[in-house]
Amino acid sequence: MWTVAACATVLVATAGARAPVQERIPLVEGLTIVTAIAETRGDYESIKTLAAVTAEDVQVAYAAEMANGRKVAGTRRVLIADLRNAREYRQEFTNGEDRVVPGTTALGPSAAVLRDLKENGEALFTTHTRSGGGLRKVTATIRKSGLAKLPVLVNNVRVDLPAVHATGDYERETADFWFLDDEANPLTLRYRFVEKKSEIVAKLEEAAKGKLTIPMREYALDVVKISYPGGPGLEKQLADAGRAAVYGIYFDVDKATLKAESEPVLQEIAALLAKNPAWKLRVEGHTDSIGTEARNRELSRARAEAVKAALVERFGIAAARLTPAGFGASKPVESNDTLAGRARNRRVELVR
Repeated sequence: MWTVAACATVLVATAGARAPVQERIPLVEGLTIVTAIAETRGDYESIKTLAAVTAEDVQVAYAAEMANGRKVAGTRRVLIADLRNAREYRQEFTNGEDRVVPGTTALGPSAAVLRDLKENGEALFTTHTRSGGGLRKVTATIRKSGLAKLPVLVNNVRVDLPAVHATGDYERETADFWFLDDEANPLTLRYRFVEKKSEIVAKLEEAAKGKLTIPMREYALDVVKISYPGGPGLEKQLADAGRAAVYGIYFDVDKATLKAESEPVLQEIAALLAKNPAWKLRVEGHTDSIGTEARNRELSRARAEAVKAALVERFGIAAARLTPAGFGASKPVESNDTLAGRARNRRVELVR
């Protein structure tokens, strides 16, 4: 039976594991999914938030700023019936749309697709890709390849999420998908589309006898951060550890301009400072390693100052309680060699 409710979230501590395993991500209002996307034009991030969850549908709000500066912001409703049975995963959003696209999902495959993969080893699956150029709808039978555990920041805690790995052979590209192994909310956690080599490219490489390799274009997506109501708050992290990484503060690409989606976390920081009047915080800005060291330090400092300014000017926090600092790419928490690592290195930290 399909229900839309806050499911029990289970953290399993496994012996010798670097991170606990979380079995479920609840499909609830306020669920926010931050995705890092790699295109030929460069990396960018999208933010999807469940603005409403009812017995009939879920409303997904979407915001992204692409590497070329183009911004997209809109909403779409997905029918509960389609979350059960749809065969098309329509992950693309357009500006301003607020409509139902029957027969499609938006956050991952349907429960039926995941069930087919697990029970039958394959499933008919339609999705969309920008591999090789503009947006195209593609359909193929995808096949289960195995199981995996993917690291994701969930409510600011690094956990491993169980995933079903599937592969697809499309007309112009091959694809790998990793879906959260949870029929109640089978999120797409990662995918890769890699353009196939044309006959001409293959012949050129063969003629070069190993001296020439032509890289194929790739379109990739990684879920890097998930948050939802009810998780451990910043106040507890600061009280217990004296430091909290804040991944719910968002900026325009290569700027210190705060996005509107930062508002809930700014409110949370203001509230914890009001509740703990003796606390003073250092606001740290951190970047990935793309760009020069000087530019990254400048940008990280400007972003820390923007957070301080918002808290002082909009929430009345005394300026003396906040000290901004910018560290650029000098304190990474993950490797900058991966899409997900770069996304998680772009962060704000609060230190008591």
